[in-house]
Amino acid sequence: MLIRRAPGVASGGKVAFPGGAVEVGEPLDAAAVREAEEELGWRVSVRGPVWRRAFDDKPLVLWGFLAEWTSGALRPAADEVAETMWLARDELSGLERRGEALMGTGAFAEAAERAWAEEPNAVAAAGEPPDTPQLAASGSSVYDEACRDE
Repeated sequence: MLIRRAPGVASGGKVAFPGGAVEVGEPLDAAAVREAEEELGWRVSVRGPVWRRAFDDKPLVLWGFLAEWTSGALRPAADEVAETMWLARDELSGLERRGEALMGTGAFAEAAERAWAEEPNAVAAAGEPPDTPQLAASGSSVYDEACRDE
């Protein structure tokens, strides 16, 4: 599941995985669960981290998690999400080439695909979320300024 970020948020208009800031004292996986519910209305079970990117020029680390949809109807938060989308890898690559995807989104997608290929049954137990053809992998990028040097 990918989102197009709403105009009023950081990187508005860009395509990315759902995600946001880690709250003080919050575990990274709990932040991914919270962000999926806040942005999409979905309850998810995190399978584990699959991707990480630290920035040299700012105290920011992006974390990507593979997660399984467990319940909840898709209800995007209008103040954060302009659009939800399921994209094939070539469609995401096209958005990246045109500068429409947030930096790192493609790398996160590739990491999630690799994790899925290694353990496909780990993410398929709960069934399919409403109104989607198939849930292969879903994730949340979690921005954690406190983890810069991890």
